Amino acid sequence: MNSFRHGGDVWQGKDPGDWIDFSANLNPEGTPEKMMDEIKNSIEEIGFYPDQNMWEAKKNISVFLRCDMLNVLPANGGIGALQLIVECERPQKAIIIEPSFLEYKRLSINAGAEIIRIPMLKNDSIIWDVNRIKKEMTCDSMIFICSPSNPLGNLVERKLLADLIEHSEKIGGKILLDEAFIDYCDERCSARDLIGRFDSLIIIGSFTKMFAIPGVRLGYVLASKESIDKYQKHMMPWMLSAQAVGASRALPGLRDFAEQSRIKNNHLREDLASKLSKLGFKVFDSEGSYLLVKIKDDNIQLDIIEKRLKEYKILIRNCSNYECLGERYFRVGVKSDRENRILIESLKKVLSDLNKEGK
Repeated sequence: MNSFRHGGDVWQGKDPGDWIDFSANLNPEGTPEKMMDEIKNSIEEIGFYPDQNMWEAKKNISVFLRCDMLNVLPANGGIGALQLIVECERPQKAIIIEPSFLEYKRLSINAGAEIIRIPMLKNDSIIWDVNRIKKEMTCDSMIFICSPSNPLGNLVERKLLADLIEHSEKIGGKILLDEAFIDYCDERCSARDLIGRFDSLIIIGSFTKMFAIPGVRLGYVLASKESIDKYQKHMMPWMLSAQAVGASRALPGLRDFAEQSRIKNNHLREDLASKLSKLGFKVFDSEGSYLLVKIKDDNIQLDIIEKRLKEYKILIRNCSNYECLGERYFRVGVKSDRENRILIESLKKVLSDLNKEGK
């Protein structure tokens, strides 16, 4: 299980609130008051089974995403959406563009798929081997693409995506596009306007990151109406809790909150990237709410940095279990200006101490 560990493990002490958790990529603004109120109000509904058809949540999600309600299927978080698709489609071949979200591999293995890994990172530069990707695609394959990528933060180019979709339409394969972090990008970066036009394209997403509700579990699937009908028949009943439905009720009124958070994240991310670079790290360009960082000094070990930062009650995401990365990469979420400054100051102290110890 160590190879499939994730960030957000704040249950390492008595109180999860003790940590400044840079290992999870949640909006530092926190859960908006409007959504929190709806979640609190939903407590009155815990004595009833939720609506199996999820009509209310479908409508609320479709309004927020500006999608046709018939192309929307709510799910138990982004991972719930991902598991539903993989279990229903059961691809024989899983083509994973690495490094990427570890659950693609785990769920594909559980489904009995052959795993094909295609590197997206070579000598710390991002590449897309489109010819090889197309060569591996078959009628029973599923290609997993995350945009913005986790942990790199890069977007898939629209022209490249269109090329792959066109190819998958011809051969009958599937493209699963994970847009879990797309709310931190310009709306035009999303491919959801293509939903319904191509049977091969499936998009999954989550409201966890933008609205800081990992404990609520609210995600979605976007696909053709025929695919949505198939997935809904396959999914377990009562997929959403009363609290998830409650959270969805706030979505139509939170587009401005999301846009303001996106703009603020861009500024905070660039500032944090600059300060990390000045400390001597390589920082990868990102369009998400996180940064992938590489330790350039061969004398500094990631495990030691991670351990020392824990002494300051700071968690980072050790990326050594990502394919194509290794023991020198870690990821940090973009948090508030105050928390980002605490991270930088703590890293300065850790690096200074390591330098003194090395002498």
